[in-house]
Amino acid sequence: MVTEEVKPIIAAVNPVFSSVIRALDSPLRVGLVKILLEKPRSAPDIYQTLINSGFDIGDRDTVYKALQMLVDANLLEKYYDMNVKRICYKVATKQILIDIPTLNLTTTA
Repeated sequence: MVTEEVKPIIAAVNPVFSSVIRALDSPLRVGLVKILLEKPRSAPDIYQTLINSGFDIGDRDTVYKALQMLVDANLLEKYYDMNVKRICYKVATKQILIDIPTLNLTTTA
């Protein structure tokens, strides 16, 4: 886990690197990515999947905030699905390569 002392240092080095590291620095957000690797889903479907799997989660707002953080880091894509008439999420990045000396990220869809 990234400590509070290290977060400002990472942010100053590379904002994109920082946003990805922060987005993946949570068991919930990593769990969301794993769920969405199976198939795209709506937020209510994701929430129910978490509940059914025994994931200890507070409320739906927690899921929405976690999803938005992953979208902001370009790890997930948020879109409107005409078939189910809901906003859905899918994995936007399936691989992240980090160049350690420069902390530059390369992603692949």
